[in-house]
Amino acid sequence: MATRRAPVTGTKDDTTGGSKDDATGGTNLTVSRAFLVIAALALANVSRNYGVNPEQTLRELFGFTITSKSEVHMFRAVMGLYLAFAGYWIAGAVRTAWTRPALVSVVLVMGGLAGGRVLSVFVDGTPDPTLTTYLIVEVVFAVGAGALLWWTRPVRPTS
Repeated sequence: MATRRAPVTGTKDDTTGGSKDDATGGTNLTVSRAFLVIAALALANVSRNYGVNPEQTLRELFGFTITSKSEVHMFRAVMGLYLAFAGYWIAGAVRTAWTRPALVSVVLVMGGLAGGRVLSVFVDGTPDPTLTTYLIVEVVFAVGAGALLWWTRPVRPTS
């Protein structure tokens, strides 16, 4: 006889047709929601660094001088993109139906950022410690979201 995992809160239990809200499912969902909030806050903080005052922040953090309004525009666009994803992750923490899709987007966004940074390490060499820390954090969030997706995967009926 196959062992069944406890389903995530709010998912249909294929054997009874009812909704399951047991201790394990509730814990899985709570951890996923907390993870999404933490990821959103982290990304919103980074977006603030890029977009609120990019001339000062980038000069202080990286010695990067912005020389045109177009460069400021690009960093503020990145800020908007990051804030949009952070908002979606908060929505995923609030709405159960959006929790798993939001976790998928964490894997894609953080994994994509980390992948670009890893490519840069191989092509350009090791960046300064702040950007190396960003890489580590992005990998942790991407792997963490992937682990939560696996951990909270829907239960399949056993025959």
